[in-house]
Amino acid sequence: MKTLLALFLAAAAAAAGPLFEDARAGVAFPAPDGWTEVPTPPVPDDAEPSDAPLSPVVRFQASRAASDGTLARLDVFLVRAKSLEDAQSAVEDSLEASWSGFKVSERRDLGGARSFSATVDGGKAFGAVLQDGKRFAAIVLVGGEDATDAAVIAATGSWAWSRPDPAAPLRVPPGWKARETQHYRIRYSGDDDFAAEVGRHLEAISAELRRVLPLETPGADRRSLDVRLFANEREFAAYAALNGVHGAEAYFSPAPRELVAHMDERSPARTFHVLYHEATHQYLRDVLGRVTIPIWLDEGLGEYFYPGSFERAGRFSLRENAGRREEARTAVASGKAPGLAKLLGMTRDDLYSLECGYAVGWSVTHFLLTDPRYRGSVPAYLEALRETKDDAKAREKAWTNFTIEQLERDWKKWVVEE
Repeated sequence: MKTLLALFLAAAAAAAGPLFEDARAGVAFPAPDGWTEVPTPPVPDDAEPSDAPLSPVVRFQASRAASDGTLARLDVFLVRAKSLEDAQSAVEDSLEASWSGFKVSERRDLGGARSFSATVDGGKAFGAVLQDGKRFAAIVLVGGEDATDAAVIAATGSWAWSRPDPAAPLRVPPGWKARETQHYRIRYSGDDDFAAEVGRHLEAISAELRRVLPLETPGADRRSLDVRLFANEREFAAYAALNGVHGAEAYFSPAPRELVAHMDERSPARTFHVLYHEATHQYLRDVLGRVTIPIWLDEGLGEYFYPGSFERAGRFSLRENAGRREEARTAVASGKAPGLAKLLGMTRDDLYSLECGYAVGWSVTHFLLTDPRYRGSVPAYLEALRETKDDAKAREKAWTNFTIEQLERDWKKWVVEE
């Protein structure tokens, strides 16, 4: 790849800096001269879950502000599309949805690429979409009124594709490190021992998730799941805010399928319990694909695995969530818990605004997973949901041996009396 790049570098040497190369992605190009790589390029919080057409590769930011005080930045994405035209539309649609005031003012051919100029609130944007057979990539620059497309032209003219190499070392941003386990690839900026411990815990819960919820499609290629660990809460919170997440201890971001966390120095043990919850969300999105999981079950499953413990032998041991059990018992006994039909139809906002929402969701989920009369109903429902992509149709297909009314009677009796 480097030999191929050498043939192109002279054409854009004035605007080109050090070589950026990602062997796993199969791309290389010269970074803007004098710019710095941003270790954690953000993903729009409204990006399409799981199947978002744009996957971030890297972000660079100008080292010096322009005359109007703005700092230009250059983003590079891989684009999922069927044609160059589809790729350009996907890029423009995504930017229009996530960048305030984005509007294309001109489109043109740039060698073998498609380029565009646009306006954004407070400045300008420039982009290029490149193709290599069935692969596509996008280079996008945004800056103030003084911004030019020089960095986009330089990167486009010197761009080189290669065959993606899954066995290549995991590339990490400056100041970061990487660790890979059987099912996870962990990028981290903090302590090596903590990253290693996280890897062991995640592998343990991965095995338990696959035992309790055996949803992997036979013969399907297994992808590594991405984890990003920050050295401290301050850095974690800054990155989370870029993704529209506030107040979380850890979170799973569906667009890049990334689990994001940090070490809670005040309560290290809680760090891992929160990881168990978020790892459950990540596993479900990986094996189910682009489906909307009802929020009561999504959070209920997260809380089902939350209280588990990591044994010395590397085994994950499930425990009942005693705190949620008591909350649910109080809510049902006092009449504050919603009826089951209402719970099943709740939106995310509905559940989050309900004080006992997590507890009730956990209690129904726990009951379905552990009561002998209903065991197997959760995996069956999730498989039907993957097939139908419709909650009502999935329940109709999977829950043939009981009615919602029967389930509600049995569940409430278990919550209150047992």
